[in-house]
Amino acid sequence: MNYVDQARQDKRRTKALMEALPNEMNGFKQMRMPSLEDTVLTAKTKELIAMAMGVGIRCESCIVAHMGRLIALDVTREEVLEALGVCLYMGGGPATAYAGKALDCFEQLQAEKEARIKKKQEQANR
Repeated sequence: MNYVDQARQDKRRTKALMEALPNEMNGFKQMRMPSLEDTVLTAKTKELIAMAMGVGIRCESCIVAHMGRLIALDVTREEVLEALGVCLYMGGGPATAYAGKALDCFEQLQAEKEARIKKKQEQANR
């Protein structure tokens, strides 16, 4: 599975839904945004919870979306692994399949971010 491509496809699908169902999608967005802001829990902690829930409900698109936001929040591999460990504890055998997918997703999206940063640095040095 190429999670970088899946993230792009999921964004395209979400945009199409925003155009087709603006009221419903705006309602979802209004609910989602405050839920993921820094308050008592940090945005990163909330995104780790959301990613873990994606593993628990076996939703690859949820994993990809929240992992993308976690990458933007500079999550570490260790933080992802710790959250996935809780998933394994709570979800047992079925969680292992999706925890593995989540780890693959982290590694692919992190590598893509690092490649973008390296490319910008190389362009700046020219």
